[in-house]
Amino acid sequence: DSLIVSASGDYALSVTDVCGNIASDTVILNLRPRPEWNLGNDTTICQGGSVTLAGPAGYVSYEWNTAELEQTITTESFGVFRLRVTDSCGLQTTEEVRVSIDEGSVLDLGPDRTICPNETVTFTLQGFDEYFWTDAPGLECPDCNEVSVTTDTSLLLGLTAVFGPGCFSFDTVRLVVSPTTGTSTSQELCTGDTIR
Repeated sequence: DSLIVSASGDYALSVTDVCGNIASDTVILNLRPRPEWNLGNDTTICQGGSVTLAGPAGYVSYEWNTAELEQTITTESFGVFRLRVTDSCGLQTTEEVRVSIDEGSVLDLGPDRTICPNETVTFTLQGFDEYFWTDAPGLECPDCNEVSVTTDTSLLLGLTAVFGPGCFSFDTVRLVVSPTTGTSTSQELCTGDTIR
């Protein structure tokens, strides 16, 4: 009175009662294949860029290792992204993809600096297509890859650099002008004199 099946097809059943009456019915069974899927190839993004990761459509639930529960996510982070999906039969499968930062797009102006009043500081960068320095007193050439800054006041200097279409990197450096301390005096010395 029961049958376990594991293949698609037409299944017909005839039954006979104690009086010899016959009844029959047919069911067409289509077993849905569990599709193979993946999150695509590992990918590289520029610093400050983003990438959209999409899971397969048609699943009951989605759970990313970032705690997001949507089919599609957009991230500016790098690392391994893992997605677990659950189908209508309760089966769970997991896939992952690695997102890396293109090291050539990493902009680094270095650590903050302490400088003397009216000291000139030069920055030289390579490998970017365009340069956009923030407006700052004493800044020469706001769109050059090599700039010099001469200042007597502390300032925060920022740079946005373009690395290919749609790829922007940004960094800042603080120039802290050290206050002038002490006093200077002039004194005449004769040959053989010493001073402490």
